[in-house]
Amino acid sequence: MTTTVDDAHARARAAFLEKRAPESVDVVHQGVTVEVRQPTIAARSWVFEGGNLGTGDDGEVKVDMAALSARSIIACTFMPGTDTALFTGSDESSLKGQVVGGGVDKLATAALRMLGTNAAAVDQLAARALAMLRKR
Repeated sequence: MTTTVDDAHARARAAFLEKRAPESVDVVHQGVTVEVRQPTIAARSWVFEGGNLGTGDDGEVKVDMAALSARSIIACTFMPGTDTALFTGSDESSLKGQVVGGGVDKLATAALRMLGTNAAAVDQLAARALAMLRKR
């Protein structure tokens, strides 16, 4: 049997557009478990749009860590085993107003890792955020 270009094209498309379950981790805080999972490409774009402050005079990309953290939590946190989001876009300001540490930071750390960035990139973002806070 001969493989045509159309057959190869169809197989390649099917391979990359296959529906698969997202990777996820459970986060437990005060006896409550939620699921933090990989977002869709569209949801990840929404997260990054909220955290992008543009490029500064020094050429460095400026990141709004509060928006990036809050939006990553909104996009990635679900009731375990369901498609029910724990938060919505209307919760963004409430999440930004939470005191650091505890459950919100657990969610943010897990969600940022689910954005397709590697752990080192997440750690670098966190270090930059802490450095910015110390300068204030």
